[in-house]
Amino acid sequence: MSTKFRELIDIPAVPEGIPGAPFVADLPKGEGSDTSARADLVIRGDTAIGVELSSPLSVLIDGNLLPGSVHAGTDVHAHGGILGLGRAEVVAGRDVSALSAKNAVIRAGRDVNIASRIEGCEVLAGFALDACSAEVVGCRVRSAFFVSACSLGDDRGTPTWIAIGTPELNRCALEPLDEELRNVRRDAALLARAVESLAAGAKYLNANQMRKARSLEESLRRLRGQSVTLQRRRVMLANDHESCVCLRVTRKIHSGVTVTVFGRTHHFSNAVFGPGWIGLRRVTGSVELVYLDENTGREITLEAVAATADMSFLSEAPGKGPPGGRRTCGH
Repeated sequence: MSTKFRELIDIPAVPEGIPGAPFVADLPKGEGSDTSARADLVIRGDTAIGVELSSPLSVLIDGNLLPGSVHAGTDVHAHGGILGLGRAEVVAGRDVSALSAKNAVIRAGRDVNIASRIEGCEVLAGFALDACSAEVVGCRVRSAFFVSACSLGDDRGTPTWIAIGTPELNRCALEPLDEELRNVRRDAALLARAVESLAAGAKYLNANQMRKARSLEESLRRLRGQSVTLQRRRVMLANDHESCVCLRVTRKIHSGVTVTVFGRTHHFSNAVFGPGWIGLRRVTGSVELVYLDENTGREITLEAVAATADMSFLSEAPGKGPPGGRRTCGH
């Protein structure tokens, strides 16, 4: 269970900046402001309350995202927190990352990355929720393949729901993955031709051109590595996705937490200490929901019932939001 999935973990770090030619906007203060960009959108400092941001590419927020909405064709990165107060929505075609998140709706076509704490949020991840150093409290989470967290729930028994491996999300996860793989391969081919052209005339290049050539070579290496990773992820998800679906907790699962894996649900009435994994184990004639203790290697069969957690609030497929309209998974 866990060994297979470790090969898939390649969660990107929050970037120093967004590549490309950014469109920089200092938003006016006050409510109701909106800013649309036809390129990457960079916000200096906190957003204004009630702001509506959209870009067909990425959105980078240098401070906190305050109540409002953000829609990006690729990524949304907040160097501070997503402070929703129940009135924030973040939609990304690819990844969402932030220091923390509270009382917000977050939808990502691929990964949601939270560094410190995520509380009271509704999260839909087309591939994974990576909160490996974070507490996940009072949230409703749906993820196609993987959830990692430092802890789930809290000492007060705050209800927290985690659902992994729902069939409609599994189908949707492959579509953007295939599209991204095609784009990466195309970009790598174009970049390779540029590098070859520069290499052919290397003895005529000046210092600035040499620095550009080295930068292009490094970009080409990254793209080729990304292509290999995406292809490995695609093959595993298409051929053995059930074995890849799991949850990892490093510290503790508190009482009051409900975990669903492929429709098999376990409600924790007592705390369980990590590090450990929850996933499926095939036995003769059936499939069991199990907890694997990393320290001892012991597998504990969890009592599983039909899924009862209400996840209807996330009935949409993850992924594309405006501009260009929402895109749902084709069936």
